[in-house]
Amino acid sequence: MKLSKSFAILAVAATLGLSGCASGFGASTNAQQASGNGRSASIGDIEARAVSLIVDSKNPGVVSLIATFVNTSSSDASAITGVTVGGSPTEAQFPIALPAGVATQVGYNSDIYVLLTDSMNAIKAGNMQDITITFATGKTLELNVLVSANEGPFVNVTVPSPTPVAVSPATPVPSTTPAP
Repeated sequence: MKLSKSFAILAVAATLGLSGCASGFGASTNAQQASGNGRSASIGDIEARAVSLIVDSKNPGVVSLIATFVNTSSSDASAITGVTVGGSPTEAQFPIALPAGVATQVGYNSDIYVLLTDSMNAIKAGNMQDITITFATGKTLELNVLVSANEGPFVNVTVPSPTPVAVSPATPVPSTTPAP
């Protein structure tokens, strides 16, 4: 009887200690971790970190890419030459320079923006979206990234409106038939 009682006490103590229940309020399982930090990937010397799409909650037809691109090369500069979202081209001042040994932020704490006008409002917060990033080397990086609204943890992300494209007025085409 003494042996089974001792074994039971030892088993209860081991269960509490091994399950983390006795860790208290400072247990790592009690800490809220960052959610939606975006996707990260690399291609050659270029690392794409925390890649996400942000939808403007006040103007849901405007989507912005946020990411940090790190060129880990010590000597070779690179550039982003294009980005598509769901196969649709984006607006940006391409090429976006990626100097050697430098981290380049896009879309947040940056003057560099990659924007998409989503006239159908098909890109919704909470969904995943395919994007393709093309580099000066001709290589492409394809990612399926989280779409978030610029609220909550992304409340400080400003999604600027895309610059309107200047359209010249239609000029009449000369006719080959004489006027009456």
